[in-house]
Amino acid sequence: MKINFQNNFWDENPELTLPAPLRKIYEQDKTKNKGFSSRVMWGIHLCVHPDSKLYNLPDKETVILRDFIKNKSFKWEDYKEQVDFYKQACLTPAERSMHNWDEVMSLRDRGIKDMYKEAMNDHDADTILKLDRALAQTPKMFDDYKRIKESFEADKVKKQGSKISSLSDGDEI
Repeated sequence: MKINFQNNFWDENPELTLPAPLRKIYEQDKTKNKGFSSRVMWGIHLCVHPDSKLYNLPDKETVILRDFIKNKSFKWEDYKEQVDFYKQACLTPAERSMHNWDEVMSLRDRGIKDMYKEAMNDHDADTILKLDRALAQTPKMFDDYKRIKESFEADKVKKQGSKISSLSDGDEI
């Protein structure tokens, strides 16, 4: 999906004003042309949709809030219902699964790294051994992730269809 963030999210996706979780922020928005809720929805898209160029950014929520939504009182927690609904409505099962794995792997990497540092500083050999066993599971987890990613990629190709990119590619010229 080609996106122009200058366009209003609701104008681009009018059907998303119908479901209650999204209709709620749409109807509560009193800004001109629903501009604030439009930015929030574009921000949600940037965070959760795998086609977003910012999707793989580890601190994407912070970056999108600071550089795109630009509202100091905004809290992602206040929009959990909308984020969850957007994932269910706008992502395929493969995309949702990939998104969940991306979050888990990111949390795991940060957590293990922080725990390892702490255990090393405390000279806690038992915890270090447990963390080493957890790290030994990483290749298996990446194999699982790889299968999900392959499913996602296959789903993406199927979703796009078998478009011919030009007349010459289709031997019509």
